[in-house]
Amino acid sequence: MLARSARHPRLRGIVHTLWAAEPAADGPPCREAVLPTGAIHLVFRLGGPPLRVFADASGRPTAYGPAVVGGPRTAAYVREAAATRSVGALLEAGAASLLLGLPAGELAEQHVDLEGLWGPAAHHAAERLAAAGDAAERLDRFEMLLAARLREGAALHPAVAMALACFERGADVGSVVRASGLSHRHFLHLFRDAVGLLPKSHCRVRRFQRALGLLHTRPAIETALACGYADQPHFQREFRAIAGLTPGDYLRLAPLQRNHVPLPARVNSFQDG
Repeated sequence: MLARSARHPRLRGIVHTLWAAEPAADGPPCREAVLPTGAIHLVFRLGGPPLRVFADASGRPTAYGPAVVGGPRTAAYVREAAATRSVGALLEAGAASLLLGLPAGELAEQHVDLEGLWGPAAHHAAERLAAAGDAAERLDRFEMLLAARLREGAALHPAVAMALACFERGADVGSVVRASGLSHRHFLHLFRDAVGLLPKSHCRVRRFQRALGLLHTRPAIETALACGYADQPHFQREFRAIAGLTPGDYLRLAPLQRNHVPLPARVNSFQDG
């Protein structure tokens, strides 16, 4: 996979990461649990099977078109993983309204076909990306396409920008709301429109992601305390509620990408892990 930050000046603060992937070795599709990051993903599949998402590891799948938006989530979902040529972007907070035309909160906990947001332009974009000679050219075309689609609009609200920075430092929601000078209700509305999740849910997912980053190098109890969990049982409960797996299960399954966990064929429900 080829990945880089956005270079176009209009996309600074709008697109966090751009990536392009080529099909790996052929093989039968398998299922994987995709762990929540709290961010919005925009992806074009330029060949191969459509994205198929399962309500759980044993349910019937829902198929999506070649261009799809993955909204911010608070828990893992199961998808069919297949080798495909694809290109995608990880969006920053506040980008949904400027690139997709709607508040981020309207995308939460779901996938949405991009054609429903962009109309025929989504199909034309897919054709242009598919015609690129290699992954690097696809990234360049994708970046120019996003810059051209970017709507003029206000920057991220200062209270939301302040809150995101404070939450990354471990501040609690109540103190951040007070520091914003806004009413609790108004703050929650602004934050959800920009980020897609309510502040407590966002903080919960971000703490989980910090724990994932430490879990490979520290014992579970050290990871728990370093990330602000009350104790190891609290960490275990939160991890299972978000990932559908225990920390031990996660390490045994040894994902090559930390947010994409391969599920053994024998597992009937990843929540039962």
